[in-house]
Amino acid sequence: MKLIYAAALGLAACTADRIADQSTAPALTDVAPVLIGAGDISECDPRNAAGLTAHVIDSVLALDPSNHAFTAGDNAYEYGRTADWACYDKTWGKFKARTWFAMGNHEVHQDTSGTDTYDYVLGPGVNSGENGTRGKLYHAHDLGGWRLYFLNSERNVSAQTAWLKADLAANPRLCQLMVFHRPLYMSANMAPATKLRNWYLAFWQKRGDIVINGHVHSYERTGLIRPDTRAGALATDAVLDATGFRVFVEGGGGSLHYTGFPSVVKPYSEARVKRTHGVLKLTLNASSYTWERLDTLGRVKDQGTQACH
Repeated sequence: MKLIYAAALGLAACTADRIADQSTAPALTDVAPVLIGAGDISECDPRNAAGLTAHVIDSVLALDPSNHAFTAGDNAYEYGRTADWACYDKTWGKFKARTWFAMGNHEVHQDTSGTDTYDYVLGPGVNSGENGTRGKLYHAHDLGGWRLYFLNSERNVSAQTAWLKADLAANPRLCQLMVFHRPLYMSANMAPATKLRNWYLAFWQKRGDIVINGHVHSYERTGLIRPDTRAGALATDAVLDATGFRVFVEGGGGSLHYTGFPSVVKPYSEARVKRTHGVLKLTLNASSYTWERLDTLGRVKDQGTQACH
């Protein structure tokens, strides 16, 4: 399939599920690094769309050496074994050296030791690297003026909470981003990750800007939200708040099993794209960010700009 990326960036096709964006921010004036990726990516299946999404990412990474890819978990179906990672390697593996990984439940489904996953992400027998350490695989990076966090929603939640709080305090930034697999705030009828609420809470308390999740095999964007901290509120409750973060649920990386949305969505949901493979592209400016949800032809299906806090 031929990708005409430059022409595609001028398109902004809307779906019936999309609600018009009303975000505002300063105009973009400087060249800024790009972070691009998705969750729920590679299956050992000839119909797998991971090759198509990889082509979009590869074209963006080629534009500037500072651009990076990310994963939001469930990278190598079905079990994160060596054979599964071999299928990932044929598509998204071409830019592995420029990829920051987050882990998902499929990486620990049966290979409970995680050995095959550690060997692929870090290198055979390697104990640590850019993507964290063997047995943990959570890590933080600077990109431009941003601080980026990649957490492991499947293990060591309490330890990561302490680590996240300490790093947020030690590395204050105007603009901050957090990536992990399981979402808490979403419209899809899936079990929410209530055990991760303290991550969202700590991130909001330090005025974090973007949370990226996977797990749901569709795309959804929220408004600026924060955890509802009122007495009696449920762990799944969030309120719209200008001091809050924006959540992107991007599970369109290539997996075959796609998820729609209920007839009544969350009141904080601003845009949804269902049953369409694609990736999330974020341009990380010094004091703002621009998002674009790209399909496998590089066409823009959702976009907007927002100032950092």
